[in-house]
Amino acid sequence: MAVPYKDFDVLPLAHRLVAMAADCAGRVEILFADDGSEDRDIGRRLLALFAGAPVACRLLSFAANIGRSAIRNRLAQAARGLYVLYLDADMLPDRADFLARYLRHVESGALDVVCGGRSYLQVRDWPAAQALYRYFSLRTECVGPQVRNTRPLWYLLTNNLCVQRRLLLQHPFHESFRGWGFEDADWALKLGDVRVLHIDNPATHTGLLDERELLSKYDSSLDNFRLICRSSPEFRRFALYRASRMLAFVPLPAALMRMLARQLVLTRALPMWLRYLGVHGYRAASYAGVLRQDALRRLARPRAAPHA
Repeated sequence: MAVPYKDFDVLPLAHRLVAMAADCAGRVEILFADDGSEDRDIGRRLLALFAGAPVACRLLSFAANIGRSAIRNRLAQAARGLYVLYLDADMLPDRADFLARYLRHVESGALDVVCGGRSYLQVRDWPAAQALYRYFSLRTECVGPQVRNTRPLWYLLTNNLCVQRRLLLQHPFHESFRGWGFEDADWALKLGDVRVLHIDNPATHTGLLDERELLSKYDSSLDNFRLICRSSPEFRRFALYRASRMLAFVPLPAALMRMLARQLVLTRALPMWLRYLGVHGYRAASYAGVLRQDALRRLARPRAAPHA
């Protein structure tokens, strides 16, 4: 099990994993990585927990933040098992046999990637400010294995993902992805012909966002969107890219479309389905602005003089 974190209280997850791993002693190890936290007390508390754990536990610690892709690569390099089970710091396994379910699927070595899925089963109270995020996430990310297996590479989210370590070392995450978003999509789209299975073994995402935080996440993903467009030609087949490209060249400026979509998202009096469309519109309009900027830069480049 491999968990990266930065200034996040991972003790609840660590306690849960240590308790689960006790039934799988000798078959699993627990590996956390501190990606440049300012609060080093979390690491000290982790080490105290690990000292009394019935399974092998280790903590990697980095003085400075190296980014979402690089920290996952370092975890894969440090791991000693045949598979690496990635969990995000804000995830909590839903079932007591969470680890055992993964072990049953990977013990033969026949699969390259096994993905358990994401849920909100352990979230009881949703503040009004987070209702839109719940509505959006349940329709886009928290889908069952039947749906995920129809597009297996597209649904490979690293918040709950088990991968052969050999595959991770051969195909590491692109370390130019440092901000939020797209590093897992870029990695998945480059895997090629691998054996992927989505199963019903979810973990709850506890990192709840309000509307403004959700929009801020998309604002911070613009550089990564530009990078995946350049790095993964396969990404251009997906609906998000096609919608963004279409919006990039309509008469209405992307900035104005983005402003209108933002207003839909932030107006809680509107029906939830309309605000949900506003989230999709805000994201597509934001990325349309990136595509339009890049197109204008290309047009502005001086052309080489023709040969005499």
